[in-house]
Amino acid sequence: MRGAYRWLIFIGITALMVLNFLDRVVMSFAVVPLSRQLHLTPAQIGLVLSAFFWGLVPASLLAGYLADRWGPKRVWSWGATWWSLFTVGTAVASSLAGLIAARILFGIGEGPTLSNGIRVARDWAAPQERGRATGLAFLGVFLAPAIGAPIITALIHWGGWRAPFYVLGVLGLLWVVWWQRRFHNRPEDSPYVTPEELAWIRQESPLAAPSAGSSGSATPSVVATLWAGFAFGYALYFLLTWMPEYLVLAHHLSLRALGWFAGIPWLGAMAGQYLGGHLSDSVFRRTGRWRVARGYLTAGFLILVGVCLYVGVTVQTVGAAIAFLTLAATANACAAPIVETALLDQVPNRSGTWGGVLQVAFTLPGVFAPILTGILVANTHSFVGSFVLAAAVLVSGGVVAGLGMRLPQGSEGVGSAVSAVSPH
Repeated sequence: MRGAYRWLIFIGITALMVLNFLDRVVMSFAVVPLSRQLHLTPAQIGLVLSAFFWGLVPASLLAGYLADRWGPKRVWSWGATWWSLFTVGTAVASSLAGLIAARILFGIGEGPTLSNGIRVARDWAAPQERGRATGLAFLGVFLAPAIGAPIITALIHWGGWRAPFYVLGVLGLLWVVWWQRRFHNRPEDSPYVTPEELAWIRQESPLAAPSAGSSGSATPSVVATLWAGFAFGYALYFLLTWMPEYLVLAHHLSLRALGWFAGIPWLGAMAGQYLGGHLSDSVFRRTGRWRVARGYLTAGFLILVGVCLYVGVTVQTVGAAIAFLTLAATANACAAPIVETALLDQVPNRSGTWGGVLQVAFTLPGVFAPILTGILVANTHSFVGSFVLAAAVLVSGGVVAGLGMRLPQGSEGVGSAVSAVSPH
């Protein structure tokens, strides 16, 4: 019987992503009492929320290169140890300058997040299950804010805004211990992988032809994929960083109510993260059309996000706002594993390096979205302009994905090869 140890590895990555993104979103909740204590303006809040990405973006490129050179075991161990220490470091900051410095250093530690995850999916998942594998591995991106909203607000209510930073720092270090003991860079080196499971993982990919981007060059399709990733990232970090403050300021939610309402959109996103990858794999197996399964589905989901953001800011009740925010977060999450798998399909031989580039595309909006939102809110005393801007970015990502994401001629139609192999 074929083993399933690879899925334990992907669940372990899910746990890492939960901690990783709890570390990110905790500031979005802590900033409400923190800003009152330190007397921060909306523009200064935007700087604090953005500073994390100043360290993350350049570190992402280096981490992607190191994932290919040294492997995810070493790189993720170093990264998780570093960011856990500076999660605690954020808690001891007592000024605007100290907060910004701690968040920059924290961001450097989270550089390996996406590139190493894509590298593990490349090495540990069979070709036709990579959409599901990346969907499961990165499920924690949305599980974190879903469960984090009530947990973090409860910790803040109990121990002040610094309490959740201490708790998350310790949990991150415990994850490093597990990773060191259970993970190997290659399934061939793991004593827990059976020969049958290894044979399943190592079956030949129907996208292994050189024309499918194995040279690692930036084809127009890769560029379109990266812009789709940028659009996804804009929606993700716009919602992660400013949605709590939006619900407090625009809909007058208390901190306790915020802990429950702010988690609802991320419950939908959890389902979308898995369903998007599963749907894309299913369409690919059934139709054999890569562009339909990867490009067109990405386009549809991103455009839907844009529409929901635009409509969501025009409604008057908190219930309607949560409903449209939930639909937007769900559709955005559906697009994520498709974009990740599409890039892996196009550049399979340098998945770590290009995963680092994709992480830059995903996270670069985190540099701009919080600051632009803060400026727009400060100058207009409204969130409408920031939502309209986000909607425009998402629609542009959908249009570019629909027009530009495609495999080179001769690589389409390979889905028949996939459907001929049992997915079980």
